Amino acid sequence: VGDPNRQTTRYWLGKPDGSLRSGYEYILMRPVTIDEFPLVEKTFLQATKGYSPTTSIRTSTHIHINVARLTVRQVYSAALLYYLLEELFVKTQPPERQGNLFCLRMSDSRAVAGDLRRSLRGKQYFRAFDQSSHKYSAQNLAAVSRYGSLEYRFMQAMLDPADFLRFARALHEMVSSAAKNGIDDV
Repeated sequence: VGDPNRQTTRYWLGKPDGSLRSGYEYILMRPVTIDEFPLVEKTFLQATKGYSPTTSIRTSTHIHINVARLTVRQVYSAALLYYLLEELFVKTQPPERQGNLFCLRMSDSRAVAGDLRRSLRGKQYFRAFDQSSHKYSAQNLAAVSRYGSLEYRFMQAMLDPADFLRFARALHEMVSSAAKNGIDDV
């Protein structure tokens, strides 16, 4: 998807994606709030007007939820709440997203649980998660130290802003609730 002459809008940077044949990825140029999203979605629709993406197991939508101002405990609470809900979230997606090598669930990779345990015991926290080993998890914990966000990669490629907003709000509410209440009270 994409036209080199319409790659960039006020909010979006469109650029060639080397992991896709002749594909583009659209990245928000800065973090936005949920309240800003109607304008953000409008500019996305303008950038992609007239294009229909070809989906494959490699195409997806990633949502980052800002956790930079949360404590380590709050971020772990949010991450753990996601793992409790992960199967439900992933089942909202087409079958090719389940067990997909580009968005592995905890149930697909036993290493995630072990890495979580080691990160806490060794007090390395989110520095223990690196892009080379954890980037392709449905919840990418390496994004915490790299971007200050929890990244969710389990979703198929979405062009419908209503779908995108629904997932962005659900994930935002999940993280906010876990941060506010702690995992014990959620």
